[in-house]
Amino acid sequence: MRFGVRCRSCGASVPVRHASQDDAVRAWNQRRGLATVGGKATRGIRSRRKLAAARRNLKTARKWKLIRQRVEAAYTALKPYRQKQLAEMEAAVAADRAWLKEKEPLILADPLLAKFYREFILKEKPAPGGTEANSFNPPIV
Repeated sequence: MRFGVRCRSCGASVPVRHASQDDAVRAWNQRRGLATVGGKATRGIRSRRKLAAARRNLKTARKWKLIRQRVEAAYTALKPYRQKQLAEMEAAVAADRAWLKEKEPLILADPLLAKFYREFILKEKPAPGGTEANSFNPPIV
């Protein structure tokens, strides 16, 4: 496992490349250049307060990493179920469209229903990819 440090206030950081916490803290306390924005007043000084803050930041980073790993695992585990659910929904939509296509002559026979039917179908947008399932235009009577 590698360690690094990031300041919660200003975002200054020491890269995650150190073998131990102490090495990361030592690098934080000896930082120079742009990384010193958050600690210019105490640059080069090793204090208990800075050491404690660096350790707290490391603990927080580990917690976030663990949370991120768990979320990614849950997403991976749930992905097949979501794909199955999407396939079921697409099948239900296709069945509804087939039923509607079957009932189309009856709907168009009634003037009021025909008006609403045309408005509904004409407002419908085609599916991405240009599939014909959504781009269905009834004959105008």
